[in-house]
Amino acid sequence: MLNLLFASLSLGWSHEVDTDSVQDWLDAVVLLVNNGAWCSGAFINDSGMIATAYHCVASGRDTIVETRDGQSIRASTVSVDPHHDLALIQLEDWPENVKTLPIRPESPKQGDFVFALGHPLAPYANKPLLNGTLQWSIASGVVSAVGTRLIQVDAPLNPGNSGGPIVDVDGEIIGIASRKLRGDNLSFLGPATELTPLIVNPNAHQQKWWGGQLAFGVGYVMPIDGQASSVTAGYVELIARDRWIWTFQTVIDPFVDRTVDTWYPANGTRLSRRIRLGTGEFTTFMDCGIGAVHKWTPATETSQMYPTVHTRVGLGGMALRFEYFVDEAPIMLMAVDLEFPGVVQVF
Repeated sequence: MLNLLFASLSLGWSHEVDTDSVQDWLDAVVLLVNNGAWCSGAFINDSGMIATAYHCVASGRDTIVETRDGQSIRASTVSVDPHHDLALIQLEDWPENVKTLPIRPESPKQGDFVFALGHPLAPYANKPLLNGTLQWSIASGVVSAVGTRLIQVDAPLNPGNSGGPIVDVDGEIIGIASRKLRGDNLSFLGPATELTPLIVNPNAHQQKWWGGQLAFGVGYVMPIDGQASSVTAGYVELIARDRWIWTFQTVIDPFVDRTVDTWYPANGTRLSRRIRLGTGEFTTFMDCGIGAVHKWTPATETSQMYPTVHTRVGLGGMALRFEYFVDEAPIMLMAVDLEFPGVVQVF
């Protein structure tokens, strides 16, 4: 409290924030789990509507919302604004007399003192040493700059804070936690003023079927053939609402032996339909589809593309993939895929 009072006086503010107000703010904060991604959000009305970040719900699947008193409720996406990384979700059923946070009607100013509410690195709160920390936590800072698209603050944000409210000293939401850059406390918010169009006209801001996420991964591909060799491959995936996946794969193995008379599964592409089971921290999925693989023989400098069918079963960010094609005889490729954690980009 002494540090907060000193900061307020040094920047010319005449009011401080008491701990009861902080508890009321945190009561309005919720924890979101969407296909293994942990995010934050906040009630903005007493009808179960929650403001969060678009990238937290870009998968298009239902979200599980956990309130501070431990209730878990399913929610669906109401409206989105990918340009400002904002979204509104609606609970199917909601508790009575929920605490809410008002939306500040005007943009903040540089130097405004703010508080970040949410769940930084939320899964680590389950460790015995950290019990009672990380989730429903608060950090402070100031508005560093107000951009044309995002607001910059120096309040520390971490994975899990995404979608959480950043409030001013009056408890009004000035922005929704969106992203950060490498460096000390370079955090960015979707402006809360852009939430109003989503509330007033949700039908004009519906989630489109072709949006989703961009992901990167690496796989170790092992041909089930005596004259073939294994390779390490990198891949990029466009994931449309966690239902359709378009994958581009290329060899990144620097140790490929180009002198022996053997072949390698090189570049390829796949189109998959995803079926997912569960909505918790770790969810199981199955991808099935078609594609093409480049069979490459470096010693003879020969290559040929073959059509393939594949299936992939995964848990969280790890998956086991089986891919089949026919040359002179049926050939199976087996791969272990590992996706980089976190959301690289959304569209």
